[in-house]
Amino acid sequence: MSRKLINPGKGPLSRAEIQKRYRERQKLAECTGENLDSMLRSIRRTLARVEDIQRRIQEANP
Repeated sequence: MSRKLINPGKGPLSRAEIQKRYRERQKLAECTGENLDSMLRSIRRTLARVEDIQRRIQEANP
């Protein structure tokens, strides 16, 4: 049994259509990755601020 990608109601996908969909998925994955990197940097900055505040509180209350 061959494993062709099926375009519902229109038969097998053309090679160009398969490549187009692949490029779209790649682009989406890159954007998602950039967003995740940005979110991770933001979380790390927030964590650093929280740790700094905790350190100041401990220094103020020996």
